[in-house]
Amino acid sequence: MAMVYVAIGFYNKERIIRFLETNNNKYNVIACISLVCLMLFCYFNYRWDVLYYFDMKHVYYKEFILAIIIPLLFGVVLFRIVFWIAKIRIVGKLVSQLGRMTVPIMYLHVPLNERLQEIFGYGSLTYIFLGVGLPVLCALILYRFTVARMLFGLPDHIEA
Repeated sequence: MAMVYVAIGFYNKERIIRFLETNNNKYNVIACISLVCLMLFCYFNYRWDVLYYFDMKHVYYKEFILAIIIPLLFGVVLFRIVFWIAKIRIVGKLVSQLGRMTVPIMYLHVPLNERLQEIFGYGSLTYIFLGVGLPVLCALILYRFTVARMLFGLPDHIEA
């Protein structure tokens, strides 16, 4: 299934880039219609006790076509949200910097939170803040060293 998503992204790269970069109301309308469809879908799925279930890790696809359409609709909505976030200078710059630090965040958030959760026992919001904040702090410190940048997949430039 992952290869289906990779193929969709690969063969539609130009359309995706245009969708992400073009300030066109047509794309906003498409995203709004997709959002309404997803909200209705999620409401009915929740209301009628999980008619749709999708799990790539355990290779469970109840409906193959929906396993393609639903994630694509979420992608359409998220693309436009990212487009509008990028328009807000401060937020767009912050999100852009976080995007450059995905590797440290990806590899550090689980082990850091497991250890800290054993000690402090906290909820989801703290999990998110610590899971992003501490790896970002580590990345900002380690990025100053060329060897660390190579080892941890850090970009050549991060604005602190």
